[in-house]
Amino acid sequence: MNRISRFASCAFGFSCALALLAVLGGCASKPEIVPSKGPRQPTLASQVKIYEEQPQKYELLGSVMVTREEGAKWDERSNANAAFDNALAKAAAVGANGLLIGANPGEYDARVTVGYHGKFYQVPVRGRPPVGMFQAIYVLKE
Repeated sequence: MNRISRFASCAFGFSCALALLAVLGGCASKPEIVPSKGPRQPTLASQVKIYEEQPQKYELLGSVMVTREEGAKWDERSNANAAFDNALAKAAAVGANGLLIGANPGEYDARVTVGYHGKFYQVPVRGRPPVGMFQAIYVLKE
């Protein structure tokens, strides 16, 4: 075996090993929802982070829904800034430090792509006119 083929073989094996570790590591750490420790003190909407995926460990504080009257509609650029601002404020009111974009299967009719200051998310909605659905969470570990 010449030097080039030994190097290629080693590099390929190393890449495969890294890929396998990444896959195994991802499977080993499923998100954990822990029981709430009771009511939390309200936070500020500016302290609430938007999560598209479940963090590693968190408390579920409750559902947050935003109606059309509260801004669940988008502008000419497909941003729904008022809806997100309202959802963040509602989550902060129950002591959340996170707003999880999501709902359980069967609780929503569709997902719509809407932006918040130019960043786009797939938000679950239900009904007509649509109601945006989120989860207020308290993140213990990202």
